[in-house]
Amino acid sequence: MIAKVCKPGSDPRRLLHYLERAKDGGSRVIDHNLGGSNARSWAHEMRMVNDAYRKQKTLFVKHFVLSFPRGEHASDDEMRGMVRQFLEHMGYTETPFVAFLHTNTANDHLHIVTTPTSWAGDKVSESHERWRSVHGARKLEEAWNLQRVANPERAFAKSPTQGEMKKAARTQVPPERAKFQVEIGALAKESKSLTEFLRKAQERGFEVRASLSREGELKGISFSRDGVAFKGSQLGKAFRAQRLLTMYRLRYDPQAEAEEVRRLTRPREGQSGGPSLRERLVEPLRHLRDRLLGKGEAQSEEQARATLQIRETLASDLSRLDAQPATPARELKTLSSLREELALPAGRYRVASIQPRNGDDPRCMSR
Repeated sequence: MIAKVCKPGSDPRRLLHYLERAKDGGSRVIDHNLGGSNARSWAHEMRMVNDAYRKQKTLFVKHFVLSFPRGEHASDDEMRGMVRQFLEHMGYTETPFVAFLHTNTANDHLHIVTTPTSWAGDKVSESHERWRSVHGARKLEEAWNLQRVANPERAFAKSPTQGEMKKAARTQVPPERAKFQVEIGALAKESKSLTEFLRKAQERGFEVRASLSREGELKGISFSRDGVAFKGSQLGKAFRAQRLLTMYRLRYDPQAEAEEVRRLTRPREGQSGGPSLRERLVEPLRHLRDRLLGKGEAQSEEQARATLQIRETLASDLSRLDAQPATPARELKTLSSLREELALPAGRYRVASIQPRNGDDPRCMSR
């Protein structure tokens, strides 16, 4: 089942009239808790509730859509139960509502119209409704034995950047972000618990880092492989720490399993989730050396001084890096430091592989 949260509106009569008179006559009322019998009377009651308690709120018409997969149907009693359960999950238990069934498309779907003010004047929280609606749809699938949507997390996956799309079009290779989303999502679906997911991720070559609170609660998570790293939030909302657990229904007991999670996500000696900083700098430095040495040509006195300075700076930084366990975050910080320190005082050399992302460093202009 797919749940959709539509934009709030200010005219319940217009929306209810549209839903009541769907094209091809494929519309009928499934459930409501109002006293009237048509769109005009229902709209009047909803507006009265809003004006009585929250007259200053203009966008008070809430509209949810629950869509069944193609070919799946339910009885009227079952759909009434689904509507009530969904409204309760979203916090609209004591609010006026009307639910319509539309059968004029390939997918049967339910339209629910309500207002974020209860009969008693209590406000209903409207925060994070898109996320809560997806979670509510998963609950309906479990409770009513409905067909599960194949990839609900795709609604919360972060799209590749423009640069990633251009690179993918040029190389005909999918962006790394998309690869991570697909593979990590598949591993999470196959797993029943967080610890099982972490073990499977390691078997597939992922290095997973988790941040736990003192009580063992999962606060953050990141993934890296082959020198490429993403935080969960960089992959999308569905891959954030707590949402990863709820979206994929991964069991996790902080008190009983926190130490096991720490063990599974602890950096292993000599590893940093991919090639070390030293390995990733080999080719850029070789290129830099060739540029400075002029590929076998005699060096000027200025070039010789620059080469010596770079060699000394690099040796010092890599020695500091080797003296402590490496992590992706620390490597990135050190790499950023190296970018600055490798910029020559005269500023007449450029190494593309070590340039900052936000444009050319004014101290690193081409010779």
